[in-house]
This record gives sequence, C-alpha cells and structure tokens, in this order.
Amino acid sequence: MLTERLRIVPNFYVTYVPNAAPLAPKQKFELTWKSASDRITIVAVGVLAGIDQAGDRWGAYGQGAQGYAKRFGATYANVFGATFIVGAIMPSILKQDPRHFYKGTGRKRSRFLYAVASSVICKRDMGVGNPITQM
Repeated sequence: MLTERLRIVPNFYVTYVPNAAPLAPKQKFELTWKSASDRITIVAVGVLAGIDQAGDRWGAYGQGAQGYAKRFGATYANVFGATFIVGAIMPSILKQDPRHFYKGTGRKRSRFLYAVASSVICKRDMGVGNPITQM
C-alpha cells in the first residue's frame, strides 16, 4: 500500500498479526489518544474547517481568523469525541477489539469480503464471555 510505504497516513487501528493479544481498556484509550492527537488528524481538521469557512457553514461564527478558529475548535471537538466513543469507550464497555485485523493472503475476492465483514463484525477480547450477559 502507498500509505504503508510512505508512512503518510498512520494506521493506528490496523494490526498485521492475526492473533494479536487483546488490548486492555487502558491500551484502547492510549491508542485512541494517539489517533486523535496525531498531526494528520489535526491537519485534516484544519482542512475541513477551511472548507466550512469557504462555504460559510455555521455563519454565526463569522469570517476571518476568529471564525476559522471557532470552526476548527468545533470540528476538532466532533472528531475527538467520535474517535473516543468509537475507538475506546464502546469497545471497552462491550469488551471488543477496535482494531482491524489485516488479511494479507488469499484471493482479492476473499480479502474484499473479509474487509467488508470486518466493518460490521469485530473480534471480542479473548477470554471474555458475551458482553451483554457480563453486565
């Protein structure tokens, strides 16, 4: 992959080890913090805030540097909150692993189907029963 070779966009939530050790809740939060505070995330938020300013989205924020700063803050708060909910809070509560387990072998069709299935089916933390009955 281009991103893998150039290391432009980090893959914090991808593991290339099929039977990787499960993450403890603390590790899930550390991984999420690393993703939410990464420079690529901050640059992407800056671009989104610029697009919002150019389109005068959230017009009450106004224009200029102050309006851009407000849009940047609002966009970063949205990204930060969503990243923590999806990457740390819910996986910790449901005892699931937030990572994508890369399948690098097999035909293109089987890898594609695995990737599609991985978007709705996730691995549970090992040694943990059904999270619904554990609550």
